[in-house]
Amino acid sequence: MSDCGCQFEAKNKAQRKVLRILFAANAAMFIVGITAGTLARSTALVADSLDMLTDAAVFGISLYVIGKSQAKKIRAAFLSGLFQTILASFVLVDVVK
Repeated sequence: MSDCGCQFEAKNKAQRKVLRILFAANAAMFIVGITAGTLARSTALVADSLDMLTDAAVFGISLYVIGKSQAKKIRAAFLSGLFQTILASFVLVDVVK
């Protein structure tokens, strides 16, 4: 096995491709969901669309950290969790009011 790092580059490239597809799909579903939820005044649809937004954000953050250091990956995981918690709080506030 050579030490060129080629297998890591191929793996990173494949991961990027999958994450880009997932990011685009979730971003598109967020736009559709938030529009439908707003027009229908549906908290459930808005909440579902916000879930799609958090998924898209996590995929975007994951795209950024592919091939980065372990420390950056840990920070990215924390940021992803924080983002999901913040958006969940917004949904909870909307349900309570």
